[in-house]
Parts: sequence; C-alpha cells; structure tokens
Amino acid sequence: MTTQPLRIAIVGGGPGGLILARILQHTRPDPSRLSVTIYESEKGSDARGQGGSLDLRAERGQLALLAAGLLGEFKKLCRPEGQRTRIFDKNMKICYDEEPGSQEELNLDPNVPSGRPEIDRTQLREMLLNSLAPNTIQWDHHLVKIERLPNSESYSLHFRSGKSVEADLVVGADGAWSRVRPLVSQAVPYYIGVSFLDITITDADSRLPEIAEIVGGGTAMILGNNKGIAAQRNGKGIIRVYVTARKPESWADEYTNISLEEQKQKLFAEFSDFDPKALQFIQHSDELMVPRKMYVLPVESYKYAPQKGVVLLGDAAHLMCPYAGEGVNLALMDGKDLAEAIIQVVKGNVDLQTSLENYVAEMANRAGPEGIESAQNLDLCYNDTAPEPFVALFQSFGQPP
Repeated sequence: MTTQPLRIAIVGGGPGGLILARILQHTRPDPSRLSVTIYESEKGSDARGQGGSLDLRAERGQLALLAAGLLGEFKKLCRPEGQRTRIFDKNMKICYDEEPGSQEELNLDPNVPSGRPEIDRTQLREMLLNSLAPNTIQWDHHLVKIERLPNSESYSLHFRSGKSVEADLVVGADGAWSRVRPLVSQAVPYYIGVSFLDITITDADSRLPEIAEIVGGGTAMILGNNKGIAAQRNGKGIIRVYVTARKPESWADEYTNISLEEQKQKLFAEFSDFDPKALQFIQHSDELMVPRKMYVLPVESYKYAPQKGVVLLGDAAHLMCPYAGEGVNLALMDGKDLAEAIIQVVKGNVDLQTSLENYVAEMANRAGPEGIESAQNLDLCYNDTAPEPFVALFQSFGQPP
C-alpha cells in the first residue's frame, strides 16, 4: 500500500469547495493519507463582494454545517427574521405576507438543524474560511489548463501565473463557467431569458425608513408585466435590490459603461408602469448597478460520467436560476457528500471511481428536481399576470394569505 497521500485539488473557493475542505480536515481518519488544497482565482477574501443574503435549510445547508462542526457558529450569525417574504403587485398592493421567524423559533442547540434562517454570503464565506487549516486556500490561482499526466491517473493543473501543481483528484467547484467541467461534460450554460441589475442601499433604516418598512426583516418582491423589483434585507443595515426583467440577452449590456444616473433614468423608463413607491428602490441606489444575466445548465446534464480523478460540485455541476432557494444549500450538501465519499476511499472501503460515480448519482438525483422547480418558479414570477401565479404557489404551501 502506497504511503503517498491522496492529493486533492479543489478549484474554486465558494461555499461548496470550502465546506468540502473543512469536512475533510475536520473528520479525516489519517492526515498522512490525504492532502487538500483550494485554488482560488480571486486575489484575496475581500477581492470582490459576495452578493446578498441566503437561507440555509435545516435538511441541507445546515446538515452540511453540522458535519463540518460549524452549525453552532452559524446559529450565532444567522437571522431567523429573514425568513419573512412579502409579495406586492406593481401598484404596491400587498398580495402575500408571510410572518417573520424569530430567534425563539430557532433551536439554538448546535447539534440540531432547524428552520431556514438567513445569513449574509460574506459571513458564511468568512466562517468557512476561518475554519480551515492555514494555507489550505491558495489565492490568485487562475486555472488555465488541466491535463492528465502521461502513464498516470493524476493530473497537472496550470495557472495563469505560470505555476503548475499535480493532483490525484481534481474537484471542479469553480462555478457557472467552470474550467474543470469540460473534462467530464460537454454541457454549456445557456441564457434563460431573464436579466437583472444588482443594487445596494446602505444604512436603510435610518436614511430610508419607508423602504426599510416595506422590506421588513426579510424579502419583498414587487412583480408585474414580466418585470420585478426584489429587495432583500442583509446585515449591517444593507438592503440588496434586484431589478429584474424578461428581456433578450443583450438587454443587460445597455446598462454597462454608463453612469449611475443614466442607469436610473433607463430603469425609470423601463418600469414606468410601476408605482412610485416601488421606484424608490431604484432611486436610492448608492453605487453603480451591476448588470447580470441568468444562465443555467440543462437539467439532464447534472448526471454525467465522472472521469477517474475528476468530479464537479455546486454550480459547476448543476447551475440553475435562484428561484428555488437551493443553490448554496445544494452546493453545501455536495461538499458534504463528496467529503464523506472521499473519506471512505481513504479508509480503503471503496475505490475512488466507484465512490465518485455514487456521489454523482446522488448529487444529480437531489439537484434535478430543484433545477426544474427553479425554472418553473422563474416563469411564475415573470409573466403577463404576475404576481398572481407566484402568490398562488406560496398559498399552496399552507402559508397565511
């Protein structure tokens, strides 16, 4: 039996890759049998914003944090009140109002997942980063090429800096435009027909109490005529706003390389049929809006045949639109399941290829229905009769009208 450890290279430092590394370090049976390194293209943890807030479900995201020994820390940071959802029509008539959660409703036992409280993406990432052994993550490593070594089952990873490393298992945790994915799949993300502008409003409670009241502690969605304004409470008094429209792929490009005031005027014209109260979320943007387009992978591509020593997780494996609320939850569960599969390999209970095949099958079975549901929910939000179809969906769950 070889004494060389299984060398694992995780490409991408998002939640899925981070929790994979954390669980391997937290539970591995024999450090001499396994080494794990994350290669992240960003220059550092604060190189760019990480986006808004997300909810972690008890049966998925929190279950993964439990396996990582981090559930108790998560419960100190999360916001149960962030579970509240309010839906308005474009005239600001409230059509649905879900009661907010409370700290009392959250089971504070660090070993018991509960509810679906919110946490800022930045906080989640910092918690995961801080849990890793020193030097686990290598910043400023932009992958440009992967090749299999001659007469070997290992791979060589080449980075933009000129550096190269070798690995026995390469994990593609590098998101929508994964450079690892082509080794195992021909699937390419496609535009799903909806784009949005990402807006930040700071110090909302003291500066803009009317806006803060509309959002409450959770999320407010204003929908109508194939368009929407979704405002989400974040920590530190920040409200993130997503101004969304069903438009051709080129629409978002019209909002690049222009000033903030020009962006606002274009959106005022685009949303002229919305109530002035709704347009306040556009008016009070503090900084240049970021245009984004929604891309997804075909659901049938979630299940692929893993090559020996190459596997995917998170958006690299099952990119979907964010209308099932499951993207990060799925990525965290992928990381958990893959870590557990690798540990069984290290223990000698199963060979690597069989372990990866079993992992991919389970991952695809879990993500497939969510990919379908997310696309269906997108259509319920952005149509000629919105918000009625989306409200009907929420009411079907038995929530209060």
